[in-house]
Amino acid sequence: MAKVQVDDSLSYLGIDSSSMVILSADDGVHYLVDSDEDLHYALSLSETDAKDSVIHIAQGIYQGDFSYYGGGVLDYVDEGLTLLGGYDSTFTSRSTDPSLTIFDGVNSASSITIDATYNTKAITIDGFTFQNSNISSFEAMGASLGIVTTGGVITINNNVFQNNTIDGKGGSVAITSSSNSGQSLIFTNNTLNNNIQVESSNAGSFGSGGGALLVYRAKDVLIENNSFEGNTAGGAGGALWLRDSTNVAIQNNIFDGNKSELGGAMYVFANRGSITLENNQITNNDAYWSGGVNLISTDGNIYVRDNIISNNTATEKDGAIFSSTSSGAAYEQVYSGNVIESNSSHQGSGAIYI
Repeated sequence: MAKVQVDDSLSYLGIDSSSMVILSADDGVHYLVDSDEDLHYALSLSETDAKDSVIHIAQGIYQGDFSYYGGGVLDYVDEGLTLLGGYDSTFTSRSTDPSLTIFDGVNSASSITIDATYNTKAITIDGFTFQNSNISSFEAMGASLGIVTTGGVITINNNVFQNNTIDGKGGSVAITSSSNSGQSLIFTNNTLNNNIQVESSNAGSFGSGGGALLVYRAKDVLIENNSFEGNTAGGAGGALWLRDSTNVAIQNNIFDGNKSELGGAMYVFANRGSITLENNQITNNDAYWSGGVNLISTDGNIYVRDNIISNNTATEKDGAIFSSTSSGAAYEQVYSGNVIESNSSHQGSGAIYI
């Protein structure tokens, strides 16, 4: 366990110098973690430290169900939680290679659950591999990472999510809000491969899907520079399921070889604002309906620009893409600069249905 000094301002926590907490700094409270026990303890302390919490996690393999439940009389509304992987054993340097800090379920449950529903927080997860987690329970969300908030900004950057399975929602990652106002999401530079969402009654209330990533009630969503390959959803969205969200931008990603019942690569339903699908490679995906992409906007425009959409298949209709805006509303669907070729369906459009 890391030996560090505890600042006097943290004395109310009832901890001593054998703990992993370092000095309280201007940017928050910092925790140094190099074991499962340390991580459980750091997350518990960060729930009530009344400051921004930064948990620095050493390189290695971690196993277990780790949880954070923010809220309480000591918490401020601007409190944040940041988890950073890749530190060496002395915590003096950090590698950004996500393969060095691993959460490994070994085909059982191993995940991080963050419940920040009591107040608005900034949450950052950066520099980890999440793999081999297998979860089955009613309303389960996110086989390796589940986050619930009422607002704030969530940043998920530079991680690998692979070989995870859930009988619930979100084959690897689920990000949801308990409020209609939603949280902002920045999901960048991640790799999500071979994750599975199993379709069953465990999915619960608001639907099921998202072979790799599920997002519910978010605003100002950016999904950029990620790779989604070989993911499977028993419901909708072989790689990505996103619903009841606002101003969605999906750009510069790879979606290859994903499968689902609806939207082989993605199912996106925006009830406010626009959807922008730009400069993505969407290839070799398969679904019963909408082999590649399924986009619906009820209160905004849809922009599909400069994508490569090819070799996607649908058992029934819409081999490449289905897109729709509210009937009778003055919203546009703009397609430009796309390469859409070699897509197929059993009936209806092999390419685009608008």
